[in-house]
Amino acid sequence: AASQAIQSTRINGLQLLACGYQPPNPAELLGSPMMKQILDAIRAHYDVSNEFYRLWLDEAMTYSCAMWGISATLEEAQLRKLDFHIDQARAEGVGRVLDIGCGWGSLMRRLSDRGAREVVGLTLSTAQADYIRNLGISGASVAVQDWRDHSINSPYDSLISIGAMEHFVRPELSTRERVGVYRDFFASCKSWLRSGQWMSLQTSTYGEGGFTHGAISSIFPE
Repeated sequence: AASQAIQSTRINGLQLLACGYQPPNPAELLGSPMMKQILDAIRAHYDVSNEFYRLWLDEAMTYSCAMWGISATLEEAQLRKLDFHIDQARAEGVGRVLDIGCGWGSLMRRLSDRGAREVVGLTLSTAQADYIRNLGISGASVAVQDWRDHSINSPYDSLISIGAMEHFVRPELSTRERVGVYRDFFASCKSWLRSGQWMSLQTSTYGEGGFTHGAISSIFPE
């Protein structure tokens, strides 16, 4: 029943987009109490302390689902994931890369190691931003900034976002509101990229009967 409900939701969402469905302007959500809750929750979760996360993350402080497969250790699985996204986004050796939701900078460091000349990271956590600045990654800069507020002087050659998109909306938002935010995000990504360039995205999804909101709220206090 749960899988049927998820499938139905996806089909309805595709139908709405295909029919030219016009969501509300996402800018209307920026100053709303719900958006403030999202931002406060992110900071409450990620600013616990870098020392806490260092206890159980891999050495590079990569905080999102790994790619195991042939990997034998957590470090190998996380590195495999980072390289996968770099390859998918055609980001090796390019001029400028944007990392949306950069965490503690493991992808930024790997991009620099693989020849990217300039890497920009966005996070809402001051603890993460301070950590990245202390890494001294060549060509890297980090901003404590929401993607909705990001503006550019010159386009990027590649975009990567790992484990950030699930924070852009809340389950309580209507389909119309959620679609509005997602459309605005992808429109922004397109406007930031040079024509014909690539983006790689990893996110977590939740439907009915899996992660309950109670389980989520105990970890992520929205």
